[in-house]
Amino acid sequence: MLSMAMMPPPARLQPSRSRDARRRFLEEGVPDEGLLDPVVCRSWMRSREFGLQPVGRVNGAPHASLSQLMQALEAQRELVAHASPVLEFLHAQTRDSGSMVILSDADGMLLQTMGDAGFVDRAEREALRAGATWHER
Repeated sequence: MLSMAMMPPPARLQPSRSRDARRRFLEEGVPDEGLLDPVVCRSWMRSREFGLQPVGRVNGAPHASLSQLMQALEAQRELVAHASPVLEFLHAQTRDSGSMVILSDADGMLLQTMGDAGFVDRAEREALRAGATWHER
């Protein structure tokens, strides 16, 4: 695991690059690796192969009950405890960028989210809130 001291300083987010990459992916069906990190490109391709729609969530997107979320948080108590300061640091770095920081478990269940108030309100309508399941499948 990398310590914060070993991590490179965070780059300034460029929403226009993400928008351009997304537009090209929707139009051409192949992500532009010149605009995105290769890890993101591979994720987009896997999601498409699993049949996910790139323009929004399927109706009835999976969401844990409060009880299931509490169980997941308890099971990941150590992860959440160690990740919380990092999430707060990342949130401070991305403040006012129209984005959010998300912590999920290995199964894609969102455990914690932080972001700009206006963006978080919209994101929660798209199931970007604790308990939502965002596994690539």
